[in-house]
Amino acid sequence: MKLLEKSKMLAPSEKLTGKNSNFRWLLDAGASYHMTGSAHLLVEDKEALPPVAVILPNGEVKYATSVGSVKLSSYITLRKVLFVPGLKCNLISVAHLIDDQKCDVYFTNQLCVIHDYLPTRMLIGAGRRQDGVYYFHGFDTTTASQIRKQESSNLWHSRLGHPSSKVMSCVFSLNNFGSVSDLNKVCDACLRGKQTREVFQTNNTR
Repeated sequence: MKLLEKSKMLAPSEKLTGKNSNFRWLLDAGASYHMTGSAHLLVEDKEALPPVAVILPNGEVKYATSVGSVKLSSYITLRKVLFVPGLKCNLISVAHLIDDQKCDVYFTNQLCVIHDYLPTRMLIGAGRRQDGVYYFHGFDTTTASQIRKQESSNLWHSRLGHPSSKVMSCVFSLNNFGSVSDLNKVCDACLRGKQTREVFQTNNTR
């Protein structure tokens, strides 16, 4: 189970135990349950009887005291989410997500794509890899309903955080979005993002 935080300045054990507050949701293929350290996120919550023991990677044992649901987006509601007091990150169990939402989840080296089963295969969520973990990004009803009408490669290239053309081809193939032929070969945002510093002007002064 990964309980990783964004900050690279923390020691590995501190990252794993979530000592740096970060309340975004992480997609975790190794998590046995959906978990959160924020009780106010739960709806229809009730006491966990008996309390569920959660063992952190550093060996520390915490107990989930309540369980409820969390609405992540118009299309995704997490069921049986454990509230673990003191936990500083929110975990989405990929296994439970697939079973509960009847969806498919695909990972690339940069992205995670979530869509419902055939025949619609509508994109209902995505994740972006950052510092070794995948952060969930949901889509609301309006966005999801417009996906088929807005199959522009450039639109999705921007929406998914400017991934490479190889990753874009994979995403389009998995979701039957068609071709990425209209993707601009030169993306201004990508070029600017790759620049590390301004170009120095030539100085002939000795």
